[in-house]
This record gives sequence, C-alpha cells and structure tokens, in this order.
Amino acid sequence: MYLFQRNRYYMYGMVCVREKNKISRPSGIRFSDMYRRGQSSEVSCRVSPIWVQGWCLLNVLPAAGYRNCDGDVNNVGSNGNYWSSTPNGSDKAWNLNFNSGNVNMNNNNRCGLSKPLLYNMDTVLTDLFQAYCEARRNKRNTASQLRFELNVETNLIELYHELKERRYKPAPYVCFIVSDSVKREVYASEFRDRVVHHLYYNYVYDCFDKQFIYDSYSCRKGKGTLFGINRLQHHIRSASKNYTQPAYILKLDIQGYFMSINRSLLCQFVKEMIQKVALSEQTKDFVTYLTEVIIYKDPLQGRKIKGNLSDWQDLPPSKCLEYSPKGVGLPIGDLTSQLFSNVFLNKLDRFITIELGFKHYGRYVDDFYIVDTNQQHLKASKAKIANMLSGLGLTLHPQKIKLQSVYLPITFFGAVVYPFYRHCSARTTHKYIKYSSIYQQLCNIPEDISIDVCACVSTMKSYLGYLRHFKAYSII
Repeated sequence: MYLFQRNRYYMYGMVCVREKNKISRPSGIRFSDMYRRGQSSEVSCRVSPIWVQGWCLLNVLPAAGYRNCDGDVNNVGSNGNYWSSTPNGSDKAWNLNFNSGNVNMNNNNRCGLSKPLLYNMDTVLTDLFQAYCEARRNKRNTASQLRFELNVETNLIELYHELKERRYKPAPYVCFIVSDSVKREVYASEFRDRVVHHLYYNYVYDCFDKQFIYDSYSCRKGKGTLFGINRLQHHIRSASKNYTQPAYILKLDIQGYFMSINRSLLCQFVKEMIQKVALSEQTKDFVTYLTEVIIYKDPLQGRKIKGNLSDWQDLPPSKCLEYSPKGVGLPIGDLTSQLFSNVFLNKLDRFITIELGFKHYGRYVDDFYIVDTNQQHLKASKAKIANMLSGLGLTLHPQKIKLQSVYLPITFFGAVVYPFYRHCSARTTHKYIKYSSIYQQLCNIPEDISIDVCACVSTMKSYLGYLRHFKAYSII
C-alpha cells in the first residue's frame, strides 16, 4: 500500500492516490473492485479513499496468493489472483492477477471456482492510522507522542505487523499522582499503546453502546455529567409528577471501584458482549485477542514512577493498585478502562432496572441513584444491591449511602439540584473564582511585558460555557 502525506510515498502493496477531485494511480498498477466492461478486457476501478488528517488510505486488494486446481494456495505475500463473480462459459471467468512487476487481466479456467478467492479487504492498517490521529489529539507536545511521530510510518507498520501476527506486547506504565480536587493514582500508557486503545475502542464502541442502558452516562458519545444532571431532573419530575407528590432519591457509591474490578470476570463479560454483536468471526477473533492483551496487562509490572514516593503517603489503600489483590484492579488513565467500567456494571444496571423494577435510575461510573415514590422499597433495595455487588467483588461505600426527599437539595454529578432550578457545586464555583482572579491579574499586566494568556482564556471560556447551564448569575 502507498501511504502518503504531501508528496512522499511509501511502498506497502497497492493503492490509489486522490488529489483534489481526480483519482490518479501509479503506472502499471490496478486496483480493487475491478469489473469487466462489455466484451473488452478494460478494467475500471471504483475506490473509496479514506482521508485521515492529511493521510489518504484506500481499500485495496492484498497480495493473498492464488489457489491451484488442487486447492493449494501459493505465493501468499508476493502474488494475487482474484476472480470476477460472473463466469464466462462453463469453466472460465475473467480474473485479475498481479505480482511486484506485472498486472494482467485474463480469461482463464476457473478450476471449479465460481466465487472470488477467500480473502477480504484488510483494513487494520487504515484503522491504525485513524486511531493514531485520534490518539495524538491534545497530545502533540508530549515526549511519548513526539518520539512516535519521528518515524510514524515505520512505527505504525511495525505495530500493524505485531497485531496481525499476535506479537503485540504493551509497554510498562508511567505512574504518578494528581491532586486536583481529589487525590488519585494515574497510570499513563506509552503513546503506541494508546493508539491500540483507540483502535480497540473504534472497533467495539458502537457494538457495546447498543447493549448499555440509556441512563448510563460516562464515556459515551452525546452523554456525560451535564446529560446525567438533566436526566436526574427528568426522573425526579416524572416520579413526583412535577413536584406535586412525595418522592425520594437513594444515592449510592462503590468503594474503590477501579481498584476492585476483577480482571478475569471483566474479560468474561466483555467476551459475552462481543459474541452478541454482528461481527465476522475473523473480526471477533481479533477483538477478543486485543481484549485479553489489554485487560490482562499487569499495571504494576515494570511501572515507572513519576514524582516523589512521598506523594503516595496519604493516598487511601482503596485508591492504590498496589494494595489490590493479584488479578484485581484497572488502571485509571486508559481509554479502555472507562469503557470497561461500563461493561462491568452493565449487569448492575439491568439488575436494578429489570429485576428490581425501578424506572428512574441513572449511573455515572460508580455513582448511581434511584428515584421512587416508595421510601420503604428503596430502603429494602439497599441490601439487595449490596448482595448483588458482592458477587462482582464490589462493596458499597458506607459513608456515601444517602436516602432523602427530592424536595431537599440533591448534590450529584457536580451539581446541586433544587426543585425547578440547579446550582453548580461548591468545588466548581471555587475553581471558577480562582481562575477568574488569575485572569484579572493577567489583564492588569502592562502590555510591554510578553506573557501567554491563551491557556487562562481557554479555561475561563470553558467554565463560562459550563456555568451557563446553571443558575450562576451571582458569581459571573
């Protein structure tokens, strides 16, 4: 395939180059989706170029070898032989055959074969380029990304071969502590591993998303915390008939959720979801392989500590992977960890909505709520939910279980919900005031002093865009 950017070309099979509105092709090369036109041997090509941020990749025919009349397949990797779908007589059909220097269109004996050779279009390399461009978003200046981009073509092709030959092994994590609002232990993957995570995410997201309930809000397109707040208000108004009758909300939280996920059980749940989707067996096999590699990677093996060991001193054991039993715990920081967190609690979602029969339920990662008019039913459900979670190796946080009336202020998802209006949380308010003060100080700096205020301006715009969804006129 030719992988190209600007005017550089890299040989890796067969490709077609699209420039603006015309399609051109290197001399002496034919392409996929060929068909016979009339009685002549002219060949036309219909290609589907895929543009990925300056890179153009096309669906092409691989050099998959050819099959003899005895059924043996030869010259895989150097030759290709593809039959048309329409026979020409009882024992012949037009076929395309090629090698490194020749491309021919012939009318040959089909040896009993009336269908094309059993090879599908290989799009893994194309998908890797797409995943690479998504992984580098907002990461263009990191050392790991820059090292990878120095030889991006070589690195992606090497990664492609490792995946196809099942030789891929993730690199060790870089571990560090973040103390923004809540102290957490974060595990950062090497950039090439993040490319694989995005590749995996692109393969399975749509299939998994259809199996999640509507009111699961984290790491899903078109959803998030603000969507969850809107749904919480909807459920409260629906259950209380717009605040005209009593209703109650039960708020729960799972203690040390990511550090308590059993990886073997998670892998079983993921494989069950993969088997339910309409994918080819070849794709299912590849996705299953990636699932096992990603889930069973030991975060502690070979990890590199960034920062001081004293940063871990006051970190609770429920937030540290080092205190988790062997085979338990997912690293916070990977894209796949967010996706797997939804998969692992999908059974909880269905248990509450189907078996317990609650209509007004929602969850964001490990925080979830139930709204109902029957207070006793909610009280009785706590023990049932705790028992169900114990089967998954999880426990409810004893200090974050709260049952209250919906007429009282409800703190959830970074918001405080009142009847008919809502405020942002105190934490968000304090952060906005902090950055607002910094912005005012930067504005008072004389113009002759050069200083970059773009980062502060972007942060202020982000907070203002978020606060517009709340009753926040007094702080703006």
